[in-house]
Amino acid sequence: MIEDALQKPYRVFLFDTEEHYDELIAITTRAIQADPHNGIALNNRGVAKWEIGLLDEALCDLSKAVREMPQSAIPLVNCGDVLKKLSRFSEALTHYKAAIKIEPENPHIRRSCAHLLHEVERFDEAIAHYDVAIHLQPEFKRTYDDLKRAKARLPLVDS
Repeated sequence: MIEDALQKPYRVFLFDTEEHYDELIAITTRAIQADPHNGIALNNRGVAKWEIGLLDEALCDLSKAVREMPQSAIPLVNCGDVLKKLSRFSEALTHYKAAIKIEPENPHIRRSCAHLLHEVERFDEAIAHYDVAIHLQPEFKRTYDDLKRAKARLPLVDS
């Protein structure tokens, strides 16, 4: 993955060692110094920083990546994930919804949005996104469980 770090934007790296993160951050930093508008390098450095717990620095890089790659859903979702981790739920939701506009058929983005909506107790909206994710990727069984939990949280309606 490190060798592709300047070729495509990543969602995750999940390296085994801190040295891999250090190497990736060094490579992407050099690329950003050479071209401050390199959205791929900004995204990937942001993901690496996020994974090692540097959330504020990650958010800075990912926000720049969003601006540099306005037609890519990846930095939007990554930025949304970091904002969610920082409990900035409204901003995270804005990023997820923008990513859905770019890739409406992406079940991962739908689930990310649904999980956030579930967490902030907007169950009707979460259910709608879970339903779409299930339609798009019916073999991913965990979404059925998530949908069931969201439906269980809906208030009972008197008939």
